[in-house]
Amino acid sequence: MRDHDHRQLASYAPDLLKENKRVEDYDISLTALFADGQYEKVLALVAKYPDLHRLKDDFLALEGWSFFHLGKVIQAREIARTLVSRRTDSNDRELDINTAVESGDWGYLQAIVTREAARAPTLDAKVLVRLARLAFECDSLYIDRFRDAAIAKASDNPEVFLAAYQLAVDRGEEYQESRAHIWFQTAVALSGPEGPIQQVKLKDVIDRSSGWNRKSMTLTQ
Repeated sequence: MRDHDHRQLASYAPDLLKENKRVEDYDISLTALFADGQYEKVLALVAKYPDLHRLKDDFLALEGWSFFHLGKVIQAREIARTLVSRRTDSNDRELDINTAVESGDWGYLQAIVTREAARAPTLDAKVLVRLARLAFECDSLYIDRFRDAAIAKASDNPEVFLAAYQLAVDRGEEYQESRAHIWFQTAVALSGPEGPIQQVKLKDVIDRSSGWNRKSMTLTQ
């Protein structure tokens, strides 16, 4: 749906909701307001229709993200932790992580990593890479579990291998981890013309460097 469509819905859907008070209209109104970035109005709608709001966890999630976008991290964090205790949803996990990071709750980040480690086989490669990085940042023992699961899940994805190599470098294991150079070479081999790693001939590097040097000289004259 285009931004213009969201804006139109955000304009007339609340009026329809006011008239009919149906959960379908509440859903449309809340979603349209959120998509249009009208987070204060999302929260106003939540306060106005508490009975409808309690009917779906998706509504609570939109409330939580609205608090987060408005910088009200503590309120968003409370909602995130309620949601992850009820269901397994990737957006809830992101809100849970983001609010823990923003509030500096590193102990809880450890709990998130431990919780998600048990779910590693069910997560997609992109999420696993993010969790591997998070595990590294909070000094968790689950870095390897997430990294290896990501590689197993997406063995044809150069970004996954590059992320594995970068983790090894950041951990100071580029020489201790025997597979690090293999991960890098695999990332190179799998990369296409757009990357993430681009192979260029030495002559091209020199030509580019020469061109930049000439441009720099021209600018300084």
